[in-house]
Amino acid sequence: MTKNLYNLYQPNAPAVPILVSVPHSGTMIPPAIQSLIHPEIQSTLDDTDFYADQLYSFVNELGITLISATVSRVVIDLNRNKNDHRLYNDGRVTTGLVPLTDFRGQQIYSDPDYQPEPEEVNRRLKLFYFPYYDEIERVLSHFKINFGTALLWDAHSIRRHLPLISPDPFPDLILGTNDGSSADSQIIDTCLSSLHTSGMEVTHNDPFKGGNIIRHFGNPQKNIHAVQLEMSKDCYLDNQEIEMDQTKAPKMKKILRATLEQLIPILIK
Repeated sequence: MTKNLYNLYQPNAPAVPILVSVPHSGTMIPPAIQSLIHPEIQSTLDDTDFYADQLYSFVNELGITLISATVSRVVIDLNRNKNDHRLYNDGRVTTGLVPLTDFRGQQIYSDPDYQPEPEEVNRRLKLFYFPYYDEIERVLSHFKINFGTALLWDAHSIRRHLPLISPDPFPDLILGTNDGSSADSQIIDTCLSSLHTSGMEVTHNDPFKGGNIIRHFGNPQKNIHAVQLEMSKDCYLDNQEIEMDQTKAPKMKKILRATLEQLIPILIK
């Protein structure tokens, strides 16, 4: 099922109560906004999680639903707080709800003094942000009614090294659970155990605890669980971290599939 703002892929196997969300793989920029953005930014869209939605294309075989945004995060970042409250207060460089720079510190808008008016921010929230959240809410509520529980897996990728965020290269895989508050401990432990068996470097809540999506939806007390998996782009893309690597990507798919397969019997008892 295709929407203008997101793609929703239904499973082709018996459904399980897992929704994979890919909020940063979109590249769509409306013409009116496109005219304001620096041409170099438009040509690279470097902060895009390129092909992350394709990396999870196998999930429908497991009964898992997938939603992926089509709008670019340079328009509005779906993984930021709607009021633009900072997710981290440890001094790191972060980008906002309507980002003005990318992770490399490059100005997004041709006019370096551009600052969106509150009316423009609200317009982008209404057009692009809230529909994505509403659809996630709808799917999770459906799972809760039919299965008594639900799991949201928020899928992300990032360049291996971004000095403005961290002086050190990122690990291969980073599981974010907002310090353990967004999901049940059994789900978290299963994710970590499975990911560790891959032989990749895995950290938990370091340096990323998860963005606004898992913080907004994760409520294990109500059997709504949410985790974020961040991965370094060179785990599945080429050395330039732009194109899908036909050797790395299949290996990563196996790791992701094995982890999701282990989560299904925890949710369906």
